[in-house]
Amino acid sequence: MTFQSWYLRMSIPDLAPIRESLDARIEELEDEQKRQEERHEGDGSTPAVWDKVEPKIRRDVVEDCQEDLDGVDEQDELLRILAEWRRNENREWEFNRNSSRVENERNNIKTAEIRVWKEELIELIPESEFKTCGLCESLQMPKSDRRKSRGYVWECPDCF
Repeated sequence: MTFQSWYLRMSIPDLAPIRESLDARIEELEDEQKRQEERHEGDGSTPAVWDKVEPKIRRDVVEDCQEDLDGVDEQDELLRILAEWRRNENREWEFNRNSSRVENERNNIKTAEIRVWKEELIELIPESEFKTCGLCESLQMPKSDRRKSRGYVWECPDCF
């Protein structure tokens, strides 16, 4: 093992707290879905359907986040995941006027859930791992770019 690979492996933050939070959130959403299904049993109205389906949509997002974090052992992988989550948040956030109201509502739910986990991940990563913007001096964030070998480039959220 080279010094660089050892250093990268050692510099990764402890992901146990976020993994525990993800597990707890999945259980919470499963319970919420069961409660809503029991509460609205036989009710096919639009509000009842959304009450039943919202926990499932959120749980799917959380499970995807949990799957992304499995097996992470390098800081670059963690930054790549953060870049992907930011991309997913922005993609879901975009309002598509050609989409149905249902699809736009589903995207709003996904955006809200992934935003929470993106912020948690940012809190776990030490500030020293982020680059500083040369224009405004704020921290740059990784932006997903599959053309690059590491899977991301640096972007200042305040300038662009």
